[in-house]
Amino acid sequence: MSLYKKRHFLLVGFMSGLLIFALLLSTIVGGTSALDMNSRFDRYVEELFRQEVSANTITLHYTVKDPESYGIQNPPVSCGYAGTDSALICASAENALASLHQFKRNKLSDYNKLTYDILEHSYTSSLEMGPYLLYEEPLTPLAGTQAQLPILLAEYAFSSKSDVSCYLELLSKMESISDTSSHSSSCFFGSFFSVTSFSISEESLFARFDVSICI
Repeated sequence: MSLYKKRHFLLVGFMSGLLIFALLLSTIVGGTSALDMNSRFDRYVEELFRQEVSANTITLHYTVKDPESYGIQNPPVSCGYAGTDSALICASAENALASLHQFKRNKLSDYNKLTYDILEHSYTSSLEMGPYLLYEEPLTPLAGTQAQLPILLAEYAFSSKSDVSCYLELLSKMESISDTSSHSSSCFFGSFFSVTSFSISEESLFARFDVSICI
């Protein structure tokens, strides 16, 4: 083999090796980037869960038994938000979409891609339906607030004395739901349900709780 052919062979081998190394490096870097993207997305979803579930005390109570294990510390007692401000709802949906689109879908795992698609569809639907909030009917006969809320309050479980205090504070906020309803609240808070009609005291609830624990 001539010297020229040897040099040509070595050069081709070197270039081939360099190309293979570059491909392996890009694969490693790309894999690390994808791993980092999935890790960031997992943290995003966890934080989103904490925000959403703690925004409504009833939802939090029925969903998570130990909020502190999820990093939820002393959430405020709230009935949630059900406003009819289209501009506010649309702005919130746009911000949520912008936060979601910071993640590159093609670098997410199949499981996270499904979560991504669900969130994107939910945010997009909220944005598209924002101008039509007044078409919603929160007081439908079977699934309306007036039908569901009494059941949720009746089945509210007391696992500690803090649950009792939280429940009583929640009752004091029930009338705020009427302020955000697109329907007249007189039939709900007048004829069927009145917060002021509760004559049971916090002390009696604590006494009943202590008896139930002893039993």
